[in-house]
Amino acid sequence: MNTSSHTTLESLKIQAGYAEISDFFSAYSLAQARKYLQKILKASNANRSSGMNPSAILYFFERLQQLYAASMLIHQSGLQREAAIITPTEDNAPDLANYPQYCGWHFRRAPWYYTPRSLSEKEYFNPYKVFKKLEAYASEETWKFIFHELQDYTFLKGSFSDAGDNYNILDIYILLNKLLEACHIIEVRAIIELDGRPRPKWKNDEMQKAAIETSNENPGCEKKLNSDLNHKERETQNNTEYIQA
Repeated sequence: MNTSSHTTLESLKIQAGYAEISDFFSAYSLAQARKYLQKILKASNANRSSGMNPSAILYFFERLQQLYAASMLIHQSGLQREAAIITPTEDNAPDLANYPQYCGWHFRRAPWYYTPRSLSEKEYFNPYKVFKKLEAYASEETWKFIFHELQDYTFLKGSFSDAGDNYNILDIYILLNKLLEACHIIEVRAIIELDGRPRPKWKNDEMQKAAIETSNENPGCEKKLNSDLNHKERETQNNTEYIQA
């Protein structure tokens, strides 16, 4: 293979990595993915079978592992997209009122559901830093083993923490949440459609409405909002089952 062909092949692989991020968040909203992860890791450490839909669990693990593999591909290539990285503010604090920096495109999701809860300030400004942290925690082969063990203990009686492996369930939970949030920020800031258009982002009126809904303390309004969100996600979900809390 000549140098030109090799370069083209590598470029296509990196594009596929970013496409995988896009595909993941076409299948799940960030809120959905975080909820799946929380339920699954809790079940894998509960010393009992989860009682969850097996096909939904298997599909989520498959997509999560593909998302991890995509992150490592992008990290090892060093091909970061500048649009995903923003310059820190003077006080080094993320501006969470700047919704287009982190709010996704899923219909009528208020900013609360997109707010990063596991990222540091530096990781918010440059989400690629998370990939380095994942690599530092464990090798790719070890991560494959961790995913396999988590999946097994979600279905079986027994606890991941009691299996004798030297990996802390809380560390894994935090790191995988970081992975979800970092990839989501990259998807929001830097992923474009195949025809060259940016992914759908929030319009001004939608941001204002969402901000009002987020701060509204009226239980009736909150109940209606959650009902609308659940209904829309059932319509848009791709081969997944929405697990209710």
